[in-house]
Amino acid sequence: MIDEESSCSVLGLSSVAQSSRNHVQAKEKETTPFTSSVAFRTIIFVVLTLQATCYFSLLRYSRTRPNKMYFSSTAVFLAEVVKLLVTLVVIFIQCGNLKQFVSFLIGNLLTDPMATIKLSVPSVLYVIQNNLVYIAMTHLESTTFQITNQLKILTTAIFSIALLDKQLTRIKWVSLILLSVGVTMVQIDSHTSVTSSILTNGNDTGKNEQSTILGLASVLAASLVSGFAGVYMEKIFKKERRTSFWISNAQLYAFGIVLGLIGVIYQDGVEISRMGFFHGYDFIVCLVVLFASAGGIIVSLILKYASCITKGFATSCAIVLSSVVSVYVFDFFPSVLFVVGAVSVIVAVLLYS
Repeated sequence: MIDEESSCSVLGLSSVAQSSRNHVQAKEKETTPFTSSVAFRTIIFVVLTLQATCYFSLLRYSRTRPNKMYFSSTAVFLAEVVKLLVTLVVIFIQCGNLKQFVSFLIGNLLTDPMATIKLSVPSVLYVIQNNLVYIAMTHLESTTFQITNQLKILTTAIFSIALLDKQLTRIKWVSLILLSVGVTMVQIDSHTSVTSSILTNGNDTGKNEQSTILGLASVLAASLVSGFAGVYMEKIFKKERRTSFWISNAQLYAFGIVLGLIGVIYQDGVEISRMGFFHGYDFIVCLVVLFASAGGIIVSLILKYASCITKGFATSCAIVLSSVVSVYVFDFFPSVLFVVGAVSVIVAVLLYS
């Protein structure tokens, strides 16, 4: 008797979950004509460019203010929390009521563990990438790092061809190379001024401990990991038809919260226990967290309705725009190299589009 009741309850839950899943998927299909249009892809490209520009500028400002330092690991963790909360609100609105919302979450998160495992892969890969970038920046000169780091644009294109069967024309390959060169010029000019001030102040340390081979190997590995992780996520968002797009986001952000919490404990656990989790937080830091959260959600939309290469173009444009902002905020004076690089990025965007 107990087994029959348990079986009936499971079947009932399964049917409610399936009903909720169908309801949410129907809601998502209603927006398909617009989201598949060129206008929508253009909008999210522009929005991501503006968001990334604001984020880069705010992040730099928040990390360069005197006596206003905060724990970056806590900001990363909170950004994942905000992304998950926003995603859950969207799912709740699509479900329409609390009962369907709960059953939809249970039916998708608990009954499909393989989907969660799949989405854990890019989260782990991005953690690996961040550590590789840290190693590369430790062992390479700033200029060398900025040049080699642009390989991620080309690795993304290569993985797009290998995993998504995309075909890039000769003009698009030219635009990708032009984009890489342009962003490199912009970043070299930006970082040269910073490096010069460091050398002038006599704070250049650690050169004797640098290993160029290790640095180059790290940045190459980081570029490969970055390209693969981005294209892998794009493939999941576009190919997994049975799972709701927002459920996939929820799974991704939930795993990101776990990794972020581990990072908080490992990186700043001792200092946080002494100074507090929100040490150094103010309105500017809260804006950094909000813009970082918005960026994650916008990127997922880019991967779903455009491509990982489009994301690379938007980020590159944001680097140029944030450098322009630095002219007014951080007293950065652009050189001819910067202007040529900025023009190269603009031409690359026009060619690719």
